Order: sequence, then C-alpha cells, then structure tokens
Amino acid sequence: DIAICDDCIKDIDDIGNFRYNYSLTNCTNCGPRYSIIKTVPYDRANTSMNDFKLCKKCEDEYKNPLNRRYHAQPVACEDCGPNMTLYNINNSILSYNIKAIEQTANLIKDGYVIAVKGMGGFHIVCDATNDKVVNKLREIKNRPNKPFAVMFNNINSIKQYTNINYQEEEILTSKEKPIVIVKKRLNTNLSSYIAPNISKLGCFIANCGIHHLLFKYLQNPIVATSANLKDEPIIRSKDEIVDKLGNIVDFVLDYNRDIVNSSDDSIIQNVENYKIKLRNARGYAPTHIKIEKDLKNKVLCLGANQKSTIALGFKNNFILSPYIGDLNSISSMEYFNRTINSFKNFYDFVPDTVVCDLHPKYESTKYAFKLLQDNPNIKLIQVQHHYAHILSVMAENALEDEVLGFAFDGTGYGDDGNIWGGEVFIASRKEYTRINHIKYFR
Repeated sequence: DIAICDDCIKDIDDIGNFRYNYSLTNCTNCGPRYSIIKTVPYDRANTSMNDFKLCKKCEDEYKNPLNRRYHAQPVACEDCGPNMTLYNINNSILSYNIKAIEQTANLIKDGYVIAVKGMGGFHIVCDATNDKVVNKLREIKNRPNKPFAVMFNNINSIKQYTNINYQEEEILTSKEKPIVIVKKRLNTNLSSYIAPNISKLGCFIANCGIHHLLFKYLQNPIVATSANLKDEPIIRSKDEIVDKLGNIVDFVLDYNRDIVNSSDDSIIQNVENYKIKLRNARGYAPTHIKIEKDLKNKVLCLGANQKSTIALGFKNNFILSPYIGDLNSISSMEYFNRTINSFKNFYDFVPDTVVCDLHPKYESTKYAFKLLQDNPNIKLIQVQHHYAHILSVMAENALEDEVLGFAFDGTGYGDDGNIWGGEVFIASRKEYTRINHIKYFR
C-alpha cells in the first residue's frame, strides 16, 4: 500500500477534474494494494474492488496504456467507486462524501473523538491541540503515558512542531509516509498529554485522500492512533468500531470498500543516519528479502507471542508479514491465522518445515504443534528466543562468522526451563554458548 501521490492530490484539488474532492482517488503510483487483495493474480476481480463496476471515464483510463491509471486495480471515482459516509455511534447516517469529511473536520474542531477509516484500518482521531479531549482519550483508553502519534497536513506543518533533520524529512515525505520518531519543539500549542515527559514525537503526513481532504477544513494537527483494544489488531470495519470502541468514539467516518488485509502504520526512527524500523507495516510490508543461497525447504516461521510477525522462506526468498501485534486475544489469533492463510495463498506455499519459539505456552508455539499434529511429516524446529534475535541481526547484516551477541529485549523461555532475559551469547549460524546473563528473578 502506497501513500497518495502528488498527481492524485492535484486531481482531488482541481475543480475541473471529475475526481475533484473524491477521497479515494489513486493511480498506478499510489493507493491500496495489500489491503484490498484476496488472492493472486493481482487483478480487480481478486480484490475488494470487484463489487464496483467501472464507469466509462474510469474504464477509458484503466484501459489506456498511456494513462497513469492503466491497470490500476482500485481506480474509481465518486460515480462508480466506494464512497464516504459519516455515522453517529448509534449507526445513524449523518452525511456523505465531501459533506461527511467537512462535517467530520467540524466535529474534530468541536472536541469530539472520531474513528476514521484509513488505508489499512481505522484511526481514532481528535484535535491534537485540545488538552481536554486528548486527556479524555487517555482516560477512556486506559493509556496513562504511552505516546500518541500525530498526523500533519504536510512537511511544513511538521517543521512548526518539531526539529527534524534532512534524513527524517526524506522518510516523512517518502512514498510510504510512515510514522517517524523525531525531536519535538518546546512551547507549541500541541497538547502536553500527547507524549508526556519525553522529548520525542511520533509524526506522519496525511497518507490518503481522506486525510488530505480533512486537512482542507482543519488548521491543527490531529492525534491519529490505531483503533484497537489493548493487545488486539487494528480494526477494519465500522461494526467492530461500534461494538468494541463505542465508549471511546463519538462518530465514525467510513467508506464502503472492505479492508481485506489490515495493516497498521509503520514506525521509523533515524539514529545517526541509520534508518531503524520499529514497526514493519503499511508501505513496507509484505517485505521481500533475497538471500544468497537457495533454501532446501519451504519454511514457515511463526515468531514470538508479543509483537508477532510471520515469515515465509522458499528458494532464495524471505517474505515478512506486516506487524500483527500481541497474541493475547481471540481477535489477534484470528488475524494471525488469517495472515498465515493469506500468505500461503499469495505464494502458493505449503510448508514442509515450521520454526517456532521454545516457550510452550506461546500461542505461536501452540499453533506450530497443532500444525505438526495435523501434518506429521512436517519438520518442527524450536529456537531459543534470544538466539533468534541474534540470528536475525546476523541475517540482516549477512554475518557468516561467530559473533558476540547481546539480547536485551525482556524475557524468553530458556534451555533450562527458566525465563531468560538480558543474555550474552557467543553465537554462530548453527549454535550458541550462553556466557553471561542478568541474574534470575521471580
């Protein structure tokens, strides 16, 4: 999924264009892909756009090899494509399309909390300069300190609130438009409740037409935090918003195209000119990594219980899924299962080897043993948690030699049945020796 491009923004802003003020404008250079695809090949019939028949104008663009919308699968306009609807929390319709967006902006100004459907799921949105509403959001979400991300209209707006360097500006304005952790300016009108007691701020630029149009009517930046309950994945549907977050949000801005594969916002931090990905999701995932030697097996890797991600390995490819979340709820496990099935479907992939964590009570480990039970011919490999972290850094940096590895990521099940955490290993690609660690505690 790629953030809206400048050409599509020009189309939305051009009163003479038939897509003027159309919030779901896209072309071959931008817009949804992963979030709408059901199966391969990536054709309109295999996406959630299948329900929308192209009008003559859109069809002409779609079929013209010289047009930038040639075979752009989500191509549409207000006449033939999905449209916006604003609902109150009782599911009553208030307005449609640009009127819905204008009304949403006015409600944000008036201090309401709105669920707004983005490319990969819903955000919970409110005025980022309003202490009262930001504090209310903290109380209702039971989130006393964790920072909220803030969405801005453009890079110039971000510069008014932060001190960013050239590299950070490049990432913020890239085609992915992720959340970037930057140094915030003091003495702005941003609410002190957004990122209390820290000098950093997670910012991102409006990444789809809906956000761009909202900022036509808003002067202030907005809090835009993922719409979900604790430990659950980002919410994809209006009904789930009403069911799970009806006590938090006052209104819902929705569009009638299904999000097939949800995808949270990616998070990047620039450290001494090195781009560190803290969450691999919208814009970056699925991530494809080439390796030097072909794998002999088809490998499904299931990750840990927290900050879950899956990966497929076949031939000389690694495919990493978007960030899934913590596997502590039924919703998260449904998302975990759905992601595995989607990826197996996309890549026509049937694993003969499954890799999981050592911890017997991780949901991902339970999934691996269930797979083994159903398919006794599958080879199961369990990897100690901290060794897996060190191996991933070795893989990322193509390190062949033995390394001295430090893993300070919290806890993981150890070889001796104790909970390990704060580990020092001498490790190779095949084995490791534990040479030191933080002492055990209850």
